[in-house]
Amino acid sequence: MTRIGFISATLVMAAAGCERGAATKKPSAGPDTPVDATVRVALRIAGTDSGAFRSVLVPIRAITVTTSDGRRLAVQRTRSVVDLATSDTSSVVGYVEVPADVGALRTTVVLDDWGGYETASEAGAIDLRGPPIAFDVARELMVARAKAVVTIDVTRSLVARSTGSLMLMPQSGVRF
Repeated sequence: MTRIGFISATLVMAAAGCERGAATKKPSAGPDTPVDATVRVALRIAGTDSGAFRSVLVPIRAITVTTSDGRRLAVQRTRSVVDLATSDTSSVVGYVEVPADVGALRTTVVLDDWGGYETASEAGAIDLRGPPIAFDVARELMVARAKAVVTIDVTRSLVARSTGSLMLMPQSGVRF
């Protein structure tokens, strides 16, 4: 597939899977939420410091949330592709209902094999075949604001390869 064909296909995927402004439910937590309640938590991904990139499209293969005792919680996916160059907002990629009897959670985001980027002067492929992005957190932190935001520093994370493509080596963090 040519570079232009790949970018076109990636943009079609993005348009089909992540419309901007799509209606989503607001998470149900706050200061009046009982401690023993199940809380709906928004899982988000945001790009920071996108530099010269106009678009950095990253398809998401899977999101898992597992409790400290090994239970896998259901994740309601809302997007399959995020644009990390849109640094003014984070994209909701899913929701998870966190039960009250959970002590800690492990969240794992697995990216697809390839993404795409565009600057003012070029476009190309991004190799995303690295390890998943994962974090462990106490339930109290995750449900306090009913969200977890994975942030990826775009400029520091994209590394040029000799093949002409870029590779994502995530420089990431998590905010709650």
